Amino acid sequence: MPDRFPAAFSAAFPAVFSAALLTACALALPACSPQDAARPALRGQALHDAPYARDFHLIDADGQPRSLADFKGKVVVVFFGYTQCPDVCPTTLLELAQARQKLGAEAGRLQGIFITLDPARDTPEVLKAYVTSFDESFIALTPRSPQELAALAREFKIFYRQT
Repeated sequence: MPDRFPAAFSAAFPAVFSAALLTACALALPACSPQDAARPALRGQALHDAPYARDFHLIDADGQPRSLADFKGKVVVVFFGYTQCPDVCPTTLLELAQARQKLGAEAGRLQGIFITLDPARDTPEVLKAYVTSFDESFIALTPRSPQELAALAREFKIFYRQT
């Protein structure tokens, strides 16, 4: 596949994309009761009715199948990356962990999900150690095949390339 993007865009894309993804994938929780009014305001764009990023069916680091339905009622932040990522991935996961800390008692309402783009090197053990080093509640998910990863990338409208 020819490189269709200028070098400057390709270099900046991971940082811009991760910031946009963190904003876009935060699924807002509706206020259902007076008790909910006292909770911290979680802002983002709800994607539950979007024609993309509707679901995934992946395996977590413990070998259990997972989908978005497993996190119903939570604000879910989905981040695509890889454990050997030198800067964007750890920085973004650290920022997400800090956001959870700022939520205090409401931190349980936010679920961080890391989906590997390098399942060949990111073994379940490596993934689990990596994401939980940022926050014990974060989970890591793995596509079962390159074809599943490609389909997932299309569904979530992400661009990735192994070099």
